[in-house]
Amino acid sequence: MFNSLLAFLSSLILALTSLVSPYIRNLNRPFKNQPAELSTINTPSLIDTPLKFGDTGNQVLILQAVLASDKTIYPEGLISGYYGLITKQAVINFQKKYQLSPTGEIDQTTLKKFNQVFAVKPLSYYLSLIPTSLPGDTTQSPNQTNDDQDWGQLKQISEHTFTTKLGIDSRMGTPQEIFVAQNVFRQNNGKPPLNWDDNLAKWAQERAQTFVDIGNVDEHAGFSAQAETKAREYRYRIVGENSFYGGRLEATHLIEWTFAQDQPHKENMLSEYTHVGIGVATKDGLNYGVDIIFGNEKY
Repeated sequence: MFNSLLAFLSSLILALTSLVSPYIRNLNRPFKNQPAELSTINTPSLIDTPLKFGDTGNQVLILQAVLASDKTIYPEGLISGYYGLITKQAVINFQKKYQLSPTGEIDQTTLKKFNQVFAVKPLSYYLSLIPTSLPGDTTQSPNQTNDDQDWGQLKQISEHTFTTKLGIDSRMGTPQEIFVAQNVFRQNNGKPPLNWDDNLAKWAQERAQTFVDIGNVDEHAGFSAQAETKAREYRYRIVGENSFYGGRLEATHLIEWTFAQDQPHKENMLSEYTHVGIGVATKDGLNYGVDIIFGNEKY
C-alpha cells in the first residue's frame, strides 16, 4: 500500500511540474522578446477630440491647462475655456517644437502627439491647474474700432478683446437697468434670472472705474489677480466677468449689441450663474467703463 501511495504522489508531482514549467519558462524569457506585447498598451488621453480656433468648453480648458505647464510653449498661461488667438499661437509653438505642421489646430496628428508628450502626468494633475474662477472670456472695447470697420461688425483683436463700431445713445444705462436687461436676455433664452449681489456690484464698480482711469479694458488682468481672494471673501465657488469700455449705450443695446454678439460673452451671460453685480463709471460723460461680475454656487 505504501508503494502504491508513493507512486501516486510521484505522478501528482510530475503532473504539477508539467503545469508549472511553462510559466517558469515564460518568466525566464529574455526581456527583449516582450516589446511586441508592451506596444499594444494605449497612451492615456488628456483630450480626446480635435479642437480649433473659436471652440469653447472643458476640452479647451484642459488643453490650455496642459500647454500652460510648459512656459516655452504657452508663456501667457491663460486658462479661459475659449480657443482664441493666444491659444492658437501656443498650439503652433507646440507643433513647431515637435516638428508637426504649424496649423494652429489640434488635428488628429497633433492630438496624438499632445497626449504622448503630456500624458506622463495624470489628468487630475492638469485639472488641479484650472482656476476655480475664470474671466468672462472676452471684453468689449468699441472705441478701438478702425475707420474701415463696418458698422455693427464684431472684430477680435486679441485673446480676450473684441471691438465693434456702434453709434452712441443719448444716455448710458444704469447698473440696475443693465441688470434688468441682462435678466430679460436670460429669460428670453430659457435661463432663470440672476440675483443682485451688493458685494459683486462693489467689486464691479471698482473694475469699471479702472477702465475709465486707463482708458481701456485690461484683458481681465485685474479681475484674475483678485478672483480667488474675492470669491472666497464673498463665498462663491466660481466667479466670471464681462467688461466694456466705450461710448454711451442704453442698457438693452449694451447687452444685445455688444455682449450677445460674440460666443464667449454670450455663453458667459447664459452660464449657470446665480448672482451678479454691475458697475458703471465715467469721467467725461462720453466714454464709460462697464463691468459685470457673475457668481455661482454660493456657500
